[in-house]
Amino acid sequence: MTAYATARLPPLRALKAAARSGDSTAAHNIPIAYRDAGNLRRAVFWWQRFASDGDGEAALDVGYAYQYGLGARRAPQRAMQALRQALRSRDITEYGREEAAYHLAVLTLDRGGSRRQVLTLLCLAKRDGDYPEAARLAAAVEAGRPIAACRCRRGRWRSIRGQAACARHRQPRRS
Repeated sequence: MTAYATARLPPLRALKAAARSGDSTAAHNIPIAYRDAGNLRRAVFWWQRFASDGDGEAALDVGYAYQYGLGARRAPQRAMQALRQALRSRDITEYGREEAAYHLAVLTLDRGGSRRQVLTLLCLAKRDGDYPEAARLAAAVEAGRPIAACRCRRGRWRSIRGQAACARHRQPRRS
């Protein structure tokens, strides 16, 4: 265990104690504490628990982890299931729903899916005009240009752990 991970354990213990006493906010911060400590495998474990209870944001995190092999084996089919679950969930923000649609579109592209499916998902992601990567990707797909999809997490700083390498931005991610 690294010094960075060791420094994160006391807050994790406090989160678990608060979660045991019924604090749902503390419970939902447990996977984030594991992610920040560099233990993506445990973070995915906790996100899966919340996703199985219908949490759409957790399903998005699980789908992203399976899509890029972060804390779990790369499993495109499981990633698609989790991202679709996130899209269907009532317990997800519009911001998260758009990100789930975008990453499902990228995964569909990677797997050779139909252009129509990809564009439908990208239209959902860019619907309110605040997701420029989705708009860029949709324009490239419509024009038939070569595609270099962004694989970053939407709105996350590059220093946050648990993000895929992004050829579009060419800066290594800490994981």
